Amino acid sequence: MANIKEFLEFIKLASKRLKSEQAYMKFQNYQAKLILKELKKHSISLKNLKVLELGCGKGGYSLELYKKTKNLILADINKPKLLLKKYPKLKFVRFDFTKKFPFKNNQFDFIFCLSTIEHIKNPLFFLKECERILKSHGVLFLTFPPFYSPTGGHSVKPFHYLGEKLAIKLANKIKGKNIKSYEKMFGDWGLYRLKIKDLKNLVRKTNFKIKDVWVRYLPINFSKIPLLNEFLAWHIHFLLYKK
Repeated sequence: MANIKEFLEFIKLASKRLKSEQAYMKFQNYQAKLILKELKKHSISLKNLKVLELGCGKGGYSLELYKKTKNLILADINKPKLLLKKYPKLKFVRFDFTKKFPFKNNQFDFIFCLSTIEHIKNPLFFLKECERILKSHGVLFLTFPPFYSPTGGHSVKPFHYLGEKLAIKLANKIKGKNIKSYEKMFGDWGLYRLKIKDLKNLVRKTNFKIKDVWVRYLPINFSKIPLLNEFLAWHIHFLLYKK
């Protein structure tokens, strides 16, 4: 939960995030501070842990993680060039998350994965790969915007409530997008309709145990409200422990 001052700063940075890559990284960096604060409340410290950040994007979260543990590996389908140019000591591995991860079994203590799983066509495979590379009792911190939440439609929001065909048509016309389908929304990768209920069902097919679920930054944990959680939980956090 963010306090009023933190939440206002979050809104301010969010409004400027698309102006430049640096602005977007600053927005992510600030969010990382708030998220690490949330994790601390769950008695999680990254100090001395081997950490993998899956879906590092431009690397705005990465710098805050690196402050907490020097044993950090970043991973994504695209290289965060600006970040690595400025911080060449950061370790980065480029690979396709839809295929077997290039890591040995039981390698990491903690996986930090923000806003990534909703872009994976086979999320169960993704979860099982996370499970494989985590050590016994390792932790997966997984977040995403549920599809029917206000931000769940990504580039086509708020039209995603109207169905894919109409949502794309309106987004292309009103927002000036050139989207052909959800699956190809971002070129080489897309968007899939992942709900809170879906992820809970997928977790049951793995050796993960759900330790806690909450909504990013908000004072009310809408994730605990059946049915309404899919619409009100604008960004959901799952804390998963490997059994």
